[in-house]
Amino acid sequence: MTQPQIKCPYCQFDIPSTAAVCGHCTKELSLVKPLMVSMDALTNELALLKTEVAELRTRSVYAAVSGEGQHGVSGDLQAQLEFVEPEPKISGTQSILIFVGSLLCCAAVLDLLHWILLFIYDTNLLVLRIITVVIPVLLGIFLFRKIKIHWVIGIAGMLALGSISVMGMLAITSYIDGVAFMPESVREWREVLEYGFAIACSLLTGLLIENWRVAHQASLRKNITLSLLIERDKEGKFKAPEWTEKIESLITAAAPFISAGTAIVSGVRVFMG
Repeated sequence: MTQPQIKCPYCQFDIPSTAAVCGHCTKELSLVKPLMVSMDALTNELALLKTEVAELRTRSVYAAVSGEGQHGVSGDLQAQLEFVEPEPKISGTQSILIFVGSLLCCAAVLDLLHWILLFIYDTNLLVLRIITVVIPVLLGIFLFRKIKIHWVIGIAGMLALGSISVMGMLAITSYIDGVAFMPESVREWREVLEYGFAIACSLLTGLLIENWRVAHQASLRKNITLSLLIERDKEGKFKAPEWTEKIESLITAAAPFISAGTAIVSGVRVFMG
Protein backbone atom coordinates (compact mmCIF):
# COMPACT_ATOMS: atom_id res chain seq x y z
CA MET A 1 0.00 0.00 0.00
CA THR A 2 1.30 3.44 -0.94
CA GLN A 3 2.19 5.61 2.02
CA PRO A 4 0.15 8.89 2.26
CA GLN A 5 2.02 11.86 0.88
CA ILE A 6 2.14 15.50 1.99
CA LYS A 7 3.78 18.55 0.47
CA CYS A 8 6.77 20.10 2.16
CA PRO A 9 5.74 23.62 3.29
CA TYR A 10 9.16 24.91 2.23
CA CYS A 11 9.80 23.35 -1.20
CA GLN A 12 6.36 21.87 -2.03
CA PHE A 13 8.00 18.52 -2.73
CA ASP A 14 5.91 15.39 -2.08
CA ILE A 15 7.21 13.53 0.98
CA PRO A 16 5.80 10.77 3.21
CA SER A 17 3.37 12.02 5.84
CA THR A 18 5.45 10.41 8.59
CA ALA A 19 8.69 12.12 7.60
CA ALA A 20 10.27 14.36 10.20
CA VAL A 21 12.73 15.91 7.75
CA CYS A 22 12.13 16.79 4.08
CA GLY A 23 14.21 14.47 1.90
CA HIS A 24 14.40 17.16 -0.80
CA CYS A 25 15.31 20.38 1.00
CA THR A 26 16.35 18.77 4.32
CA LYS A 27 14.23 21.17 6.35
CA GLU A 28 13.05 20.18 9.82
CA LEU A 29 9.30 19.40 9.85
CA SER A 30 8.65 18.52 13.46
CA LEU A 31 7.57 22.06 14.33
CA VAL A 32 5.31 22.76 11.34
CA LYS A 33 3.61 19.37 10.98
CA PRO A 34 1.12 19.95 13.86
CA LEU A 35 0.17 23.26 12.28
CA MET A 36 -0.31 21.56 8.90
CA VAL A 37 -2.55 18.93 10.50
CA SER A 38 -4.65 21.63 12.17
CA MET A 39 -4.99 23.55 8.89
CA ASP A 40 -6.16 20.42 7.09
CA ALA A 41 -8.72 19.76 9.80
CA LEU A 42 -10.03 23.33 9.62
CA THR A 43 -10.24 23.14 5.83
CA ASN A 44 -12.30 19.95 6.02
CA GLU A 45 -14.57 21.42 8.69
CA LEU A 46 -15.12 24.56 6.63
CA ALA A 47 -16.08 22.48 3.58
CA LEU A 48 -18.53 20.49 5.72
CA LEU A 49 -20.10 23.69 7.09
CA LYS A 50 -20.52 25.09 3.58
CA THR A 51 -22.32 21.92 2.55
CA GLU A 52 -24.65 22.10 5.56
CA VAL A 53 -25.44 25.80 4.91
CA ALA A 54 -26.30 25.03 1.28
CA GLU A 55 -28.62 22.21 2.39
CA LEU A 56 -30.33 24.45 4.98
CA ARG A 57 -30.80 27.20 2.39
CA THR A 58 -32.38 24.74 -0.04
CA ARG A 59 -34.70 23.42 2.68
CA SER A 60 -35.71 26.97 3.66
CA VAL A 61 -36.62 27.85 0.08
CA TYR A 62 -38.62 24.65 -0.30
CA ALA A 63 -40.42 25.25 2.99
CA ALA A 64 -41.21 28.85 1.94
CA VAL A 65 -42.58 27.84 -1.45
CA SER A 66 -44.46 24.71 -0.41
CA GLY A 67 -45.79 26.10 2.88
CA GLU A 68 -44.28 23.17 4.80
CA GLY A 69 -41.79 23.10 7.61
CA GLN A 70 -43.41 25.69 9.79
CA HIS A 71 -40.85 25.04 12.50
CA GLY A 72 -38.10 26.01 10.07
CA VAL A 73 -39.80 29.19 8.86
CA SER A 74 -40.81 32.11 11.08
CA GLY A 75 -44.48 32.77 11.72
CA ASP A 76 -44.48 36.11 9.89
CA LEU A 77 -42.77 34.64 6.86
CA GLN A 78 -45.15 31.69 6.87
CA ALA A 79 -48.14 34.04 6.94
CA GLN A 80 -46.76 36.09 4.07
CA LEU A 81 -46.23 33.00 1.93
CA GLU A 82 -49.73 31.61 2.20
CA PHE A 83 -50.50 33.10 -1.23
CA VAL A 84 -47.90 30.96 -3.04
CA GLU A 85 -50.52 28.42 -4.03
CA PRO A 86 -53.72 30.46 -4.51
CA GLU A 87 -57.06 28.89 -5.13
CA PRO A 88 -57.53 28.37 -8.88
CA LYS A 89 -59.96 30.77 -10.52
CA ILE A 90 -63.10 29.65 -12.31
CA SER A 91 -62.73 29.90 -16.08
CA GLY A 92 -64.55 28.98 -19.28
CA THR A 93 -68.31 29.09 -19.74
CA GLN A 94 -68.96 28.93 -16.01
CA SER A 95 -66.95 32.08 -15.40
CA ILE A 96 -68.88 33.94 -18.13
CA LEU A 97 -72.20 32.90 -16.63
CA ILE A 98 -71.09 34.03 -13.17
CA PHE A 99 -69.81 37.30 -14.63
CA VAL A 100 -73.06 38.05 -16.48
CA GLY A 101 -75.21 37.03 -13.52
CA SER A 102 -73.18 39.22 -11.15
CA LEU A 103 -73.46 42.22 -13.47
CA LEU A 104 -77.24 41.84 -13.74
CA CYS A 105 -77.57 41.54 -9.96
CA CYS A 106 -75.35 44.57 -9.48
CA ALA A 107 -77.39 46.62 -11.93
CA ALA A 108 -80.58 45.56 -10.14
CA VAL A 109 -79.11 46.60 -6.77
CA LEU A 110 -78.00 49.98 -8.13
CA ASP A 111 -81.44 50.64 -9.63
CA LEU A 112 -83.12 49.55 -6.38
CA LEU A 113 -80.93 51.92 -4.39
CA HIS A 114 -81.74 54.67 -6.88
CA TRP A 115 -85.45 54.15 -6.22
CA ILE A 116 -85.20 53.78 -2.42
CA LEU A 117 -82.71 56.53 -1.67
CA LEU A 118 -83.96 59.07 -4.17
CA PHE A 119 -87.73 58.62 -4.20
CA ILE A 120 -88.50 57.10 -0.80
CA TYR A 121 -85.94 58.71 1.51
CA ASP A 122 -85.15 61.72 -0.70
CA THR A 123 -81.41 61.27 -0.14
CA ASN A 124 -78.96 63.80 -1.51
CA LEU A 125 -78.12 62.89 -5.10
CA LEU A 126 -74.40 63.24 -4.44
CA VAL A 127 -74.57 60.58 -1.70
CA LEU A 128 -76.48 58.29 -4.05
CA ARG A 129 -73.91 58.63 -6.80
CA ILE A 130 -71.01 57.95 -4.45
CA ILE A 131 -72.74 54.80 -3.18
CA THR A 132 -73.42 53.59 -6.71
CA VAL A 133 -69.72 54.08 -7.49
CA VAL A 134 -68.48 52.20 -4.43
CA ILE A 135 -70.65 49.10 -4.90
CA PRO A 136 -69.19 48.13 -8.33
CA VAL A 137 -65.68 48.53 -6.87
CA LEU A 138 -66.45 45.97 -4.16
CA LEU A 139 -68.09 43.69 -6.71
CA GLY A 140 -65.05 43.91 -8.98
CA ILE A 141 -62.63 43.01 -6.18
CA PHE A 142 -64.67 39.95 -5.18
CA LEU A 143 -65.61 38.90 -8.69
CA PHE A 144 -62.18 39.00 -10.29
CA ARG A 145 -60.70 37.17 -7.31
CA LYS A 146 -62.93 34.20 -8.12
CA ILE A 147 -63.21 34.11 -11.92
CA LYS A 148 -60.92 34.45 -14.92
CA ILE A 149 -62.30 35.87 -18.15
CA HIS A 150 -60.92 37.38 -21.34
CA TRP A 151 -60.19 41.09 -21.11
CA VAL A 152 -62.51 41.87 -24.04
CA ILE A 153 -65.43 40.24 -22.22
CA GLY A 154 -64.46 42.12 -19.08
CA ILE A 155 -64.48 45.53 -20.78
CA ALA A 156 -67.75 44.73 -22.54
CA GLY A 157 -69.28 43.72 -19.22
CA MET A 158 -68.12 46.92 -17.54
CA LEU A 159 -69.67 49.08 -20.24
CA ALA A 160 -72.82 46.95 -20.16
CA LEU A 161 -73.12 47.39 -16.40
CA GLY A 162 -72.90 51.16 -16.73
CA SER A 163 -75.44 51.23 -19.58
CA ILE A 164 -77.97 48.86 -18.00
CA SER A 165 -77.78 50.58 -14.62
CA VAL A 166 -78.30 54.06 -16.02
CA MET A 167 -81.10 52.92 -18.32
CA GLY A 168 -82.86 51.33 -15.36
CA MET A 169 -82.50 54.54 -13.35
CA LEU A 170 -83.94 56.53 -16.25
CA ALA A 171 -86.86 54.12 -16.49
CA ILE A 172 -87.60 54.43 -12.76
CA THR A 173 -87.39 58.22 -12.89
CA SER A 174 -89.60 58.34 -15.97
CA TYR A 175 -92.25 56.08 -14.41
CA ILE A 176 -92.42 57.87 -11.05
CA ASP A 177 -92.01 61.49 -12.15
CA GLY A 178 -93.83 61.09 -15.45
CA VAL A 179 -90.99 62.60 -17.46
CA ALA A 180 -89.47 61.54 -20.76
CA PHE A 181 -87.48 58.30 -20.65
CA MET A 182 -84.59 59.51 -22.81
CA PRO A 183 -82.60 62.68 -22.08
CA GLU A 184 -83.90 65.73 -23.93
CA SER A 185 -80.84 67.98 -24.00
CA VAL A 186 -77.13 67.77 -24.66
CA ARG A 187 -76.41 68.47 -21.00
CA GLU A 188 -78.67 65.62 -19.87
CA TRP A 189 -77.05 63.26 -22.38
CA ARG A 190 -73.63 64.21 -21.10
CA GLU A 191 -74.65 63.58 -17.49
CA VAL A 192 -76.11 60.18 -18.40
CA LEU A 193 -73.00 59.13 -20.30
CA GLU A 194 -70.69 60.33 -17.55
CA TYR A 195 -72.70 58.49 -14.90
CA GLY A 196 -72.66 55.27 -16.93
CA PHE A 197 -68.92 55.68 -17.52
CA ALA A 198 -68.40 56.22 -13.78
CA ILE A 199 -70.10 52.93 -12.95
CA ALA A 200 -68.02 51.12 -15.61
CA CYS A 201 -64.81 52.65 -14.23
CA SER A 202 -65.81 51.57 -10.74
CA LEU A 203 -65.96 47.93 -11.80
CA LEU A 204 -62.62 48.40 -13.58
CA THR A 205 -61.19 49.81 -10.35
CA GLY A 206 -62.13 46.60 -8.55
CA LEU A 207 -60.29 44.60 -11.23
CA LEU A 208 -57.19 46.81 -10.95
CA ILE A 209 -57.16 46.56 -7.17
CA GLU A 210 -57.29 42.77 -7.39
CA ASN A 211 -54.50 42.77 -9.99
CA TRP A 212 -52.44 45.01 -7.71
CA ARG A 213 -52.96 42.61 -4.82
CA VAL A 214 -51.82 39.62 -6.88
CA ALA A 215 -48.83 41.55 -8.26
CA HIS A 216 -47.85 42.71 -4.77
CA GLN A 217 -47.96 39.18 -3.41
CA ALA A 218 -45.97 37.83 -6.34
CA SER A 219 -43.38 40.56 -5.83
CA LEU A 220 -43.16 39.76 -2.12
CA ARG A 221 -42.69 36.06 -2.84
CA LYS A 222 -39.98 36.84 -5.38
CA ASN A 223 -38.12 39.11 -2.98
CA ILE A 224 -38.21 36.50 -0.23
CA THR A 225 -37.03 33.75 -2.57
CA LEU A 226 -34.20 35.85 -3.99
CA SER A 227 -33.03 36.84 -0.54
CA LEU A 228 -32.53 33.17 0.19
CA LEU A 229 -30.93 32.20 -3.10
CA ILE A 230 -28.65 35.10 -4.04
CA GLU A 231 -26.68 37.78 -2.29
CA ARG A 232 -27.17 41.48 -2.77
CA ASP A 233 -24.86 43.54 -4.91
CA LYS A 234 -22.01 44.78 -2.72
CA GLU A 235 -21.84 48.08 -4.61
CA GLY A 236 -25.56 48.66 -4.18
CA LYS A 237 -26.13 49.27 -7.89
CA PHE A 238 -29.48 48.57 -9.57
CA LYS A 239 -29.63 46.57 -12.77
CA ALA A 240 -31.89 47.40 -15.73
CA PRO A 241 -34.37 44.53 -15.04
CA GLU A 242 -34.79 45.76 -11.48
CA TRP A 243 -35.62 49.28 -12.69
CA THR A 244 -38.13 47.79 -15.14
CA GLU A 245 -39.82 45.84 -12.36
CA LYS A 246 -39.98 48.96 -10.18
CA ILE A 247 -41.64 50.96 -12.96
CA GLU A 248 -44.13 48.16 -13.63
CA SER A 249 -44.93 47.93 -9.91
CA LEU A 250 -45.46 51.70 -9.76
CA ILE A 251 -47.88 51.59 -12.70
CA THR A 252 -49.73 48.62 -11.23
CA ALA A 253 -50.06 50.37 -7.88
CA ALA A 254 -51.17 53.70 -9.39
CA ALA A 255 -53.72 52.28 -11.85
CA PRO A 256 -56.48 51.57 -9.27
CA PHE A 257 -56.25 55.11 -7.88
CA ILE A 258 -56.38 56.64 -11.36
CA SER A 259 -59.40 54.54 -12.30
CA ALA A 260 -61.15 55.25 -9.01
CA GLY A 261 -60.50 58.96 -9.39
CA THR A 262 -61.92 58.89 -12.90
CA ALA A 263 -65.01 57.06 -11.69
CA ILE A 264 -65.68 59.47 -8.84
CA VAL A 265 -65.08 62.58 -10.94
CA SER A 266 -67.32 61.27 -13.73
CA GLY A 267 -70.04 60.30 -11.28
CA VAL A 268 -70.20 63.59 -9.40
CA ARG A 269 -69.09 65.98 -12.11
CA VAL A 270 -72.55 67.49 -12.34
CA PHE A 271 -72.06 68.82 -8.79
CA MET A 272 -68.62 70.23 -9.59
CA GLY A 273 -69.78 72.81 -12.06
